[in-house]
Amino acid sequence: LSLDDALPICRQRVPQRCPSGHPMSGLIGYAETLRIALVGGASAGKTTYLAAAMLEFERDAEQKRLAVNVVQESSSAYAEVVGALKQGRLPEKTQVSGNPALVTEVQGEKRSRVLYAYDVAGESYESSDEARNLRFLEVPSGLVLLVDPLAIRRVAEEHESELNKMRDAVLPSQEDPGRVLERTVAALIEGGATPQDIPIAVAIAKTDAFGIDGEIEKLRSE
Repeated sequence: LSLDDALPICRQRVPQRCPSGHPMSGLIGYAETLRIALVGGASAGKTTYLAAAMLEFERDAEQKRLAVNVVQESSSAYAEVVGALKQGRLPEKTQVSGNPALVTEVQGEKRSRVLYAYDVAGESYESSDEARNLRFLEVPSGLVLLVDPLAIRRVAEEHESELNKMRDAVLPSQEDPGRVLERTVAALIEGGATPQDIPIAVAIAKTDAFGIDGEIEKLRSE
């Protein structure tokens, strides 16, 4: 084994940590890194969305479209989050403290990427000061804004009677998605990022509640 071949192997065996002390994958520097932040208020459904996305990766891996390797630092969190969804249970609420990133190596036909999915407690987006402390917002590769339609006042008012009966089942977020996005953009700017250069996807959660999926389809056809 030559020195050039040995150095990457040795480097990947050395524990790596970010400035905040969170474990980092030894693949850094050898595979493209994607830092994706899930943005949404408390109870918007971020952890469930992340678990569903990981299950889609698993299905693609079963069909040989790609390979998925959860790094050791994230194996416990991955098993807990994805395992709950497989058993038909909602994942536990994300705690305010703790390691916010779920790290997975995704291998395609031509290259590998290290996916850092940041799922922090929705309370972190409740104020500008809290959002400002999310250090990963300084260098994100992209954002996923998870919108709980029941957190939008007009939608909540339209479904008020249904919400009164099933509030504990649907757990509507109390944070307006627009305000969450505003605070996130402000934190990005303060961190030195240019929001216009960051790809953002908008995902709508809880569409199976109260026929909201049908309402969305109707709007799309108009």
